[in-house]
Amino acid sequence: MTLFDFQKKEAASSLVQLSSTAYEAGTPILADHEFDLLADHGLSVESRNFRQKVQHPFPMGSLDKIKDTSSLKRWMPESRTAFAAMPKLDGCSIRLSYRDGILVQAVTRGDGWVGNDVTQNILCTNVVKDLEEPMTIDVRVEAAIKQCHASKFDKNLRNIASGMINAKDPRPELALVDCIVIDVFTGQPMSWWDKTFLLKKLFPKEMVVPIITVNPFEGGFDFSRTFDWAKDIKEAWDRTLPYALDGVVLKVFPVLTAVLPVQDGLIPKNKIALKFGSPEAETVVESIDWSLGQHGKLTPVLNVKPVELDGTTVRRVSASNYALLKEAGMGVGAKVSVTKSGDIIPFVTKVHQESRTGLEVPCCPECGEQATLSISGVDALCINQDCSGNALVRLKKTVGLFGIDFVSDSTIETLFRAGFDTIEKLFELSESDLVALPGFGEKTAAYLVAALKSAQLTEAQVIKSAFLKGIGERKGKALLDHYGSIEDFIAGVMVSGLDEIEGFGPIQAKMINENAGVIADMLYVFNRLGVKIIPHEKTGGNVAQQIVCCTGTCSQYPRKELAIVLERKGFSMVDTVTKETTLLLCADPNGNSSKLTKARKQGILIQSYDEFFAS
Repeated sequence: MTLFDFQKKEAASSLVQLSSTAYEAGTPILADHEFDLLADHGLSVESRNFRQKVQHPFPMGSLDKIKDTSSLKRWMPESRTAFAAMPKLDGCSIRLSYRDGILVQAVTRGDGWVGNDVTQNILCTNVVKDLEEPMTIDVRVEAAIKQCHASKFDKNLRNIASGMINAKDPRPELALVDCIVIDVFTGQPMSWWDKTFLLKKLFPKEMVVPIITVNPFEGGFDFSRTFDWAKDIKEAWDRTLPYALDGVVLKVFPVLTAVLPVQDGLIPKNKIALKFGSPEAETVVESIDWSLGQHGKLTPVLNVKPVELDGTTVRRVSASNYALLKEAGMGVGAKVSVTKSGDIIPFVTKVHQESRTGLEVPCCPECGEQATLSISGVDALCINQDCSGNALVRLKKTVGLFGIDFVSDSTIETLFRAGFDTIEKLFELSESDLVALPGFGEKTAAYLVAALKSAQLTEAQVIKSAFLKGIGERKGKALLDHYGSIEDFIAGVMVSGLDEIEGFGPIQAKMINENAGVIADMLYVFNRLGVKIIPHEKTGGNVAQQIVCCTGTCSQYPRKELAIVLERKGFSMVDTVTKETTLLLCADPNGNSSKLTKARKQGILIQSYDEFFAS
């Protein structure tokens, strides 16, 4: 049975918590680019790694991915265009800075613009510390471990390398990490020929990624077979190279000797990653965990037998509800196929063998009482009004409104269990209170206290903080558009009830009328705690009706700033493509992501970020 209806955001939230814990232990389950992408899409990621932040002199972006011939032909039409192919090493991207031939700094890719200084750890690897000539250059490398060392570890080698490189202190195993050079930057315009010649001149052959160059002017190459040709090349590299590969990188240029353009965005337009192999893997469900969410909903997480999938080890797969698992025959012992949405979020695609033990209605993980099925039978709900988990969920959701980086649900849960179980108590925390708790250092404590002191919310977020079912920020903005301000909204509803507003039916109107006092209480609490409340600015005319969905990385603005900029332009940014979406913004309109595919089917306008902000 096909299961494509999993809620991807919930899956991401569960996965990011698990990856955060593993990252802290120095053995991450996600690669750097996956970890960064989850955080970039608005999910709070816990990390105690408060290393020195360093800005890159050039973008350290990731590549768009292509998995079939037709997509490759759209990206690289058959023409007399030169290109180079190189193996996509399954490693961690690092920038090395050499000054007068001496390695002086190593910085992780980070968000592509700013990374972490990991010089101390990189110097313990098999990195080239001194160049053959006293040059001042920056190079991009992939830090990887040879596959012959796999028996020394019980996890994916890429994740092992990433964990050790980002660990607080150097580890002896870093000596197994090689830094393979894949690009060079001198500050001066260079051609592809010049770059490859310089790399061969400065670094030993085994420390430079192998490159195959195709020059169409020499003739003899069949461009219609580029994808199959690259797949054959990858299979040959699999046999001869000592490192695990994650595909093939293609880079095109009009003429090999022409000066290459300067990359100004995180996703280069003349470079692509080709991915091959099975998109799915079979595994077995070993157990099921349930987490308590908003409105008492219990959400399942499948603990599966560890399986390698597209270069990462998958151990946990999130689902959306009880009925979905029940109907599909999911449970302990079920044999399933899993894949990854957008190469990131694991989810089940097929059940090969149903569970013999079946699926019972779970118990609440917080209070232990057996759950009750919703009227529709879809969700398992904890209806215990005294369940302490309700307060924990509400606290997590409230803190989440502030958008504080590096503060995850696990952090809030730690504070909750320590007795800081209300938003008021959190704001009263001092640095000494936090340092006294396990897992909190001085820098973490100072960061959290400072972040809370500078917290701010929009009036729409204050309405959302009441967490009334179906009343989020978009509905809150509609209410504020009608009333003008949150004070007028609260006063109007309390005096005469909710006005007739388009988009608000009788059920929602009744809920708002009955809970206006809750919203007023939240406004009072935030004001008393010193939270800055940003007044609502009404957007008028048809512009207010524009719904935009974003996918991929925007080079102009980080994700949080992007939402603010779009709102000022009269757009409301949403997470998924729906029938209400009027515009999809993306890094590459020719990409093949699920959002782009859905937008094309629905005839939704698609624009690149560059095109949108240039207009």
